[in-house]
Amino acid sequence: MEPHQSSPSVEPGAPDALIRLLLLAYLAFLVYASLYPIASFRPPDESPLTLLFETVRISRTDLLGNLLVYIPLGFFLAARKPALSPLGATLFGCGLSFGIEYLQAFLPGRVPSLTDWGLNTAGTLVGAGLGSRVARVRVPISELLNVAEPRAWLGLAAVGTWVSSQLFPFVPTVDIGYLRGGLSPVWHVLQGTDSFSPTQAAVYAFATLSLSTILVQCLRPNHRFRLLVPLAFLAVLLAKVPIVTRQLSLEALAGVLAGLWISRQFADSKPSGRLPFLAALGAFLVDGLRSEGSGAEAALQPFNWIPLRTHLTSELIGAADILSTAWPFLAMAFAASGSKSIPPRRAAVGGGALVFAVVMAVEWVQGFLPGRTPDVTDALVAASAWLFAWYGISGSGRASGPRPVPEDRLPTPAPPPLPRSEPR
Repeated sequence: MEPHQSSPSVEPGAPDALIRLLLLAYLAFLVYASLYPIASFRPPDESPLTLLFETVRISRTDLLGNLLVYIPLGFFLAARKPALSPLGATLFGCGLSFGIEYLQAFLPGRVPSLTDWGLNTAGTLVGAGLGSRVARVRVPISELLNVAEPRAWLGLAAVGTWVSSQLFPFVPTVDIGYLRGGLSPVWHVLQGTDSFSPTQAAVYAFATLSLSTILVQCLRPNHRFRLLVPLAFLAVLLAKVPIVTRQLSLEALAGVLAGLWISRQFADSKPSGRLPFLAALGAFLVDGLRSEGSGAEAALQPFNWIPLRTHLTSELIGAADILSTAWPFLAMAFAASGSKSIPPRRAAVGGGALVFAVVMAVEWVQGFLPGRTPDVTDALVAASAWLFAWYGISGSGRASGPRPVPEDRLPTPAPPPLPRSEPR
């Protein structure tokens, strides 16, 4: 009798250990960013509760930032195992925000606000609702992905991080003025009032080449989603037009088309991690070593050694910059994880140190480039993305294909029935 083959396993939507690690890292980020700069800590002249309930006017950007910054917290709390209910996650976010707002009364550079507290709580609720839904989603991995599950999720995370960097803060508008502004870079270049930037187009070309190759490698060859990869990248660009604070540029459109065309030339070649690795590295180097602006605003800037200091001056721009810094190293980790000749621990630790050193070197060179701000934050984000990636795929065996079902997990065939004894 042939052993009965079990049906494809149904797995949760993301590695639980990685979600717990991301939760801890994001909690540390929230506390640090909310209490920065932690200097001149002193008791306020008035009661902290009095300061908290005072009316404080804040800008629309701050309103949006306070809502969005707590969405990942609620998501991680509700998506991890064991998960909190949406109500429990919201209460946790509410308590954390209250504690932070209370402590801000002791910092002369920060202003506690009841509005911030309410927006943080609402953001946690939104994130918890999303996280609870994702936690209930079950995907038949073997029917969709062409590589081992943890590594496949890493590839999809690299693509998702790039998409998030393009569409953050994910707030659309139908205002005609915003829509015109979203298309204005294309119009200015076509009219000749602005020049076309080949380096910016090269960044998009390298990014599209790397990420489209990763998507093709992750999806099964006969899966219908694989045919939609080019349309997905073009859809991301078009989606930037109605997003608040985002714009579509001619460089982005030309770069994505070029990246898709180049990736098409390698479509029939044997899957390899070298192409997405080199393309992601190229995107990072070209983006990190290009100068920006001209005139007084393009003056040389000193090196910033305080993490997140420049990112906190504009939270929305800072969050998008962190995402754009992280995705190349998630993509490179995915590409490198396909090689079985590199021990995982050496790749994680040694590679993380090398990533930090390379990014620090690029940041040092930025000190000599007009319009660039060398910052230690980029090196910390890059190294953290690399380490998180290897932590998430640890124990996966880094196989290039779906894991076979172990023999000891196959159902044991039932023994043949005993012959009946004839009645006497």
